[in-house]
Amino acid sequence: IGGNQRAWEEGKCIAFNDIYFHKAWNYTDSERIVLIIDLILPQYRANKQKVNAGVIATLILSRGYRYVGVLIELFPRILTRLIHPVIHFFVYLYLKIKS
Repeated sequence: IGGNQRAWEEGKCIAFNDIYFHKAWNYTDSERIVLIIDLILPQYRANKQKVNAGVIATLILSRGYRYVGVLIELFPRILTRLIHPVIHFFVYLYLKIKS
């Protein structure tokens, strides 16, 4: 993030603000488990559904990464400028209708 690269060390945690474009990889045969903790700042509480829709859109994309990962690696702006906002919009509409 921000031009910095970090390596995970067993028994240690890495924490960062994932609002910035970043990528991660696991070049081992071991399964990687990620614990995501989202904190919503008071100034964003009024837009909670929008924030939640963004998180859900990111999770949906991360599950589909294995199918379109090569495209995203070649054209990362497609992900950030086109695909993610479209999924975000539809998830937001769903959350609005549901509530």
